[in-house]
Amino acid sequence: MRLGDQRTLGPLLLALFTAGCLQDAHLVVDYNYDVRPILADNCYACHGPDPESREAELSLHTEAGLYAPLRNDTTRRVIVPGNPSASELVRRITHKRPQERMPPPETRHTLTESEIQTLLSWVAQGAKWKPHWSLITPACRSCPESVSENGCVMKSTILSWCDWSERDLNPREKLTGVH
Repeated sequence: MRLGDQRTLGPLLLALFTAGCLQDAHLVVDYNYDVRPILADNCYACHGPDPESREAELSLHTEAGLYAPLRNDTTRRVIVPGNPSASELVRRITHKRPQERMPPPETRHTLTESEIQTLLSWVAQGAKWKPHWSLITPACRSCPESVSENGCVMKSTILSWCDWSERDLNPREKLTGVH
């Protein structure tokens, strides 16, 4: 099988296109999806919800804790939204000296370059905190509009319960037009 063979070229182009789309599809860093798992896996053991094991009176699992001033230097903050260079969390996860770097070596946790970049991007993007996903009220979204082959704008063929409830319709009426 040669590289120029149509049987290999199609899947290869599809793989390259998909990889590019997936890479660009997630440019905005989401606290619940991207940041919370990193903090939970690497930081919560010492800076999480258990007050008995919390070190340095630093709590990274709450909004107040993430934006709080440092205990020993109230002029510095854990996170300064939009300003990674002023954020203590960024300084500690990128520190060159192992004694200063977080998480500390004795925890046997290390952040990958990707995780560090995610945290840096989140802070640079404004460090928007969100409550746990289970505490966020689900919101209805209407179906996106799409353009058919003949250029007419129509509702997407994806049927949405939200769309039904917003118009006070039941599913049978939506599908058949029968009351």
